[in-house]
Parts: sequence; C-alpha cells; structure tokens
Amino acid sequence: MEEGRQVFPVLPVRAQLLPQRHAAGAAQQIQNKSQLGRAREVVLPVRAGTANGRRDNKERICRGIKILPQAFYRTKVNLKRMTENREKLRRYLEKIGDRLEFSPAGVFNDVARAVYHEYVRARYSDVLKKNASLKNIYSENDRCFLVGNGPSLVRQDLSLLANEHVFVVNWFHKHKLYHKISPEYHVHIAPLFPDFFWGGISSKQLGWRRELEEAIAKTRGRTKLFLSLNQIEQVAKNRLFKNVDVYYLLPSLAMERWGIRKIDLTGGIPSRINSIYLCMLMAYYMGFRKMILIGCDCSLAAGTSYTHFYGPEPDSPPKVTPEQALKYSSELFKGYRIIGNFLASKGCKVYNATDGGFLEVFPRVKYEQLFK
Repeated sequence: MEEGRQVFPVLPVRAQLLPQRHAAGAAQQIQNKSQLGRAREVVLPVRAGTANGRRDNKERICRGIKILPQAFYRTKVNLKRMTENREKLRRYLEKIGDRLEFSPAGVFNDVARAVYHEYVRARYSDVLKKNASLKNIYSENDRCFLVGNGPSLVRQDLSLLANEHVFVVNWFHKHKLYHKISPEYHVHIAPLFPDFFWGGISSKQLGWRRELEEAIAKTRGRTKLFLSLNQIEQVAKNRLFKNVDVYYLLPSLAMERWGIRKIDLTGGIPSRINSIYLCMLMAYYMGFRKMILIGCDCSLAAGTSYTHFYGPEPDSPPKVTPEQALKYSSELFKGYRIIGNFLASKGCKVYNATDGGFLEVFPRVKYEQLFK
C-alpha cells in the first residue's frame, strides 16, 4: 500500500457518498451483513487536490460505475422474491386494506377508484356496449343454474345440466363433463385473487389461459366467455381466445360498502370477492328471475385450504389461517345477503341446490327433484 492512502472495501453507491470518516464503519457493517460477498479493495485519496488524488477519484468513479449493474441485479432479485412470495404480499396488503377501509383514506381510495372506473368505461365504451345485446334475452319463466366449484360437485350428477341455461366460473373447465354440459356462460373473474392486470402475464398464467381456450373451443361456439376489462390488453397482446366469443365486464366498487343501485353490464358492475356474485347479477340483467345455485359450499371456514372439486386453485394461495378463513366466510355470507335482498326486491327467486355446505341464505331444494 502506498503511503498516505487508506484502503477500504468497495461500497455500494449509497455508502460511497458517505464522508470518509464514516466509510470504514459503513464498510464493516455492510460486510457483516454479507451484502458484498468478497470485498474488493479500492484506494480512496486523502488529498483530492493533487494529481494523484484526481486520478484516484477517476478510478473510484469507474469502479463505482462497474458495480452499478450489481446493485440493479440485487434490486431485481429482491423484487422477484417479493412477487414469488404471494402469500406474504397478500397478507401485507390485507393489513393495509383493513386499516384504510373505514378511514378517510379508504373513502378517498373508493372515490379515486370510481373516477378511474369512469375513465376506463369511457375508454372502452365500444367494448362494453357489446354487453347490451344480453339485456332481457330470457323470459321470467326461464331458469338458470349458477355452478360454483365447491367439492360437493363430485357428489352430484352434472350431466343433468346438458339442456339447461348454465353459468360456470373460473376453472370449471377442469370438470370431466364440461364439454357435455357446454355451459352457455363461463365467467373467468376472481376478484379476490386477480391474476393478471394491465402490466403483464407470466408464462405459467398464459399456459392456463391456453388450456381454458382449448376447452371452450370444444363447445363448438356455444360458450360465451366473460373476462374482467383489465385483461383486454393482455388478451390482445398474447392473441388469446381468438375463436371464442368474449365479453368484458368492469367490476366496480364493493357492494357491501356502497350497496347495489342498478345492474348495467355496459358500465361498472358491483362486485367483491366471489365470482358467483357476478353470475347472479348477470343472470338478472339477462332476464332470469329464477336462479339455482349448486357447488356453492362456502366451506372454507371448515378447513384451511381453498378447496374445490379439482383441489387448490392454480393461481391462489394454497392455505389460509383460521382467522383469515373466518373473515373471508363472514364477508362471503354478507355479500350473498346483499345480493339476495336486491334480487328479492326485483321479484327474483334464488334457491340453493348445493349438496351440503354452509350457505343458508337462500331456501334449500333437492337437486335431483328439479329435473322430474
């Protein structure tokens, strides 16, 4: 080492901006945290005014520039780890949401969302206008079946639905009788776990959508697919559902906070945490006044998994805590009551033909008796 110079390990950009009297301590702290790995040495000049000092400053700047890619790489790795650990991220966002829900900030957030939804509705008004073709296309005497994905479906003969008006949701295409039933309406919107937004879609998620596209294609044009409007750009970019009749919906503010005033599929539609909610509101818009629910077990509180007839949801957290399960179930039943009261005020009748389960908001009927 040359006389009159000090030797310190290479520091990240933030540490290099510290005064020299703190550099040694910062270097030791960073080294203890294993952020640098194997430290390299860089010469820091004592007198920057000399020719040697200016040359050493230049070398130090060059060395700093060289480690910038490493800093960016570490940031990228940290972001990747954050996105991969969806469960921790979801819980963190839930805590923030609970704190803000009934605070002034929460109200401001709802106002901002309402303004944003109006912007989206205006921007994609031509897309949403297509939904007007579905208004009151059925009579009051027609009935429809709204099929959830609860595990009770394995105990019911779904082949009886082949000649009925049927709504299915999300991953129902995994059912072995999907093509025999050929449901008229497939709603692939999961408000609780939104899978891809304006930003992008992973290769795994893309593969799942390809699988859905192939399943719907085998229904020979009978099945109409409903997606959230925030998926429209990614659908176009990845050339998804080219041979499928796709409709887009604009889920709006939470109905348990703001209620349900009207149902208009050409604008924002009240929503929350369950796809069956959307099916019920869509069925009313289409003219159905008799709705029958099956596969709506609402049994999450009985265990710690998001159980469906096909197992865990492909793109949702596989387990929840008992506290989360109880909270979700409470919100779920509250939403069903809000929709049930709204539909009852409009002269609609809703029945629950699910085999078992915990949903007691609507009168129970025997599934097999409906076809005699």
